[in-house]
Amino acid sequence: MGGLLVALVALTACEKVDKPTSDSTAPLLKWTVNNTSTSETKEIAGSGTIQATVGHHFTVTLKAEDPQGIHEITISVSTGWQCVQGNLQKNAGPGLGAQKKQTLEPDSQGKVLTSIVLLESVTMGPYDCQSGYQATSGASTFEGSGTNYFNGKTNGTLTITA
Repeated sequence: MGGLLVALVALTACEKVDKPTSDSTAPLLKWTVNNTSTSETKEIAGSGTIQATVGHHFTVTLKAEDPQGIHEITISVSTGWQCVQGNLQKNAGPGLGAQKKQTLEPDSQGKVLTSIVLLESVTMGPYDCQSGYQATSGASTFEGSGTNYFNGKTNGTLTITA
């Protein structure tokens, strides 16, 4: 995965600038959500929600951009669902996945990249419930952040619900 990540950074984040001496603006975050089951792609700036169908597979790309240089990007995904039996309801799911983080440093000429991406993927269900219970809904929540060289940080959340 590390080699793939480096290749993605090289392909999508080619612009370099001098490392800034100050930066008063926080990075921008953009989610690109590709439903590989339907070939539909949606873009969401900052935070947002997408409706999905159980069984569909999604590839999610988080892009952090700062015209004065991006220092770090993180992404994690958690999935949960609800199971019911009559009037009884239980929440289930594996919980929060491990956070992926990529930290960039200036090159030997003091240049820094202005954007970087990280990828995650998820399949919406099927959701397992204990015997006698039936799944009624599920959601995968992606949490991401971008940080510049002066600790300007932007957080974003993308939720895919089924």
